[in-house]
Amino acid sequence: MKNIAKILLSGLIAITAISCYSDDLWLEENVEETGRSTPIIASFTTSDEDYSSGSEITLDLRYWSNDSIEQVDFFAQVDGHPELDDLRVFPYEEAYSELSRTDSLLINYTVPDVPSGTEFEFQVVVRNVNGLTATLDEVRESPTGVPQGRDGGVIDFEVE
Repeated sequence: MKNIAKILLSGLIAITAISCYSDDLWLEENVEETGRSTPIIASFTTSDEDYSSGSEITLDLRYWSNDSIEQVDFFAQVDGHPELDDLRVFPYEEAYSELSRTDSLLINYTVPDVPSGTEFEFQVVVRNVNGLTATLDEVRESPTGVPQGRDGGVIDFEVE
C-alpha cells in the first residue's frame, strides 16, 4: 500500500514538474522575418483550341504579391527550333481583378510555321522589386495538342 502511495505521489510530482515546462520556441528563435513577400502565380491558362501554325493564342496569367511587382518574364521555347525561342519582359502594369483578387496579364503569341507534332513550352516568372520570384516547373505532355498546364507556370502543347 505504501508503494502505491509513493508511486502516485511520484507521478503527481512528475506531472506538476512537466506542466511547468515551457515549450521550445525553436521557430521564433531561428527564423528572422525580413518583411519580404514572394509573388504567387494563381494560374496560367489558355482557352484557345487552335494550335496550328500561324494561329494566335492568348495566354492568361493570374498572379499576386503583397510586395511590389517589378516585371513578368515570358519565355516561349520551341522544341528543336532554338532560333524561334521567344523571351519577352513585361514591366508591371496594375490590372487587378476584384473577382479573382489577382493581377492579370494577357500574352498574345503567334504559333510559328513548324512541322506538325512540334512541342512548345511557355513559362512565366513573376519578379518582385525585392528580388524574390515565382515560377512553376510543371511540364506536361500533350500529344493531342490541347494544353494541359492549366494550373501552373508552364504550358506545353504540340502543333497539330
